[in-house]
This record gives sequence, structure tokens and C-alpha cells, in this order.
Amino acid sequence: MNQFTLVGRLVNDPEIETLEDGSLTANITLSVSREPRNTDGIYENDIIDLVLCKGISNSVKEYCHKGDVVGVRGKMQSKNITDKDGTKRIQINLVERISFLRTKEHDNKEMER
Repeated sequence: MNQFTLVGRLVNDPEIETLEDGSLTANITLSVSREPRNTDGIYENDIIDLVLCKGISNSVKEYCHKGDVVGVRGKMQSKNITDKDGTKRIQINLVERISFLRTKEHDNKEMER
């Protein structure tokens, strides 16, 4: 069975691309905390690049922003990539579902109370 589920915070706003057929695809980067905490008592994070399927890209474009917490589920097809600055990363393709869990705006309102 090839399926994964991740919950994390968006590192930046989604990058939307228009494909040749006119449909959209979205690229997002999630910061996912590891359990348990390290020896210094701090949660370490994995930074994971994801490519979203065409169907959910419109929702992501409209509702997702840097700092929001989302849950994603999909089938994993991974490849190693290197950023412009030389950082090696893993890109996971084919996210089939995204759940909007908490917005940065909501967190800010909670802090104002």
C-alpha cells in the first residue's frame, strides 16, 4: 500500500503553475515536526516539498498561505532535488487530498485574547 499522511505548517505561500492543458498544479513546502523532542528539548522539523494534483490546486491557491497548518494525504512518488542555493531536498509528488486545519490569521487572533 502506497499512501502517506502529513500534518505541518506551510513554509511559504503555494506556488501555482499552469500546465499546457490550462489546468493548475500547486507546489507547497511543509515543515513537519518530529517526535520526540531532541536532547535539548526542542522539536526538530523536516522540510518537505509537495506537488499537489490538479483538482485541489484551485482550493490551495485560494485558501492556503504561509504559516497555515494543513494535513495532506496522497501516494508517494519521491525524487531528490537540489535547491538554487545547493540544499538537497526530497520532493514528494501526487498529493491527493489536503485539509485546512488552522490558519496563521486564526493563530494571531488567539494570541490577541
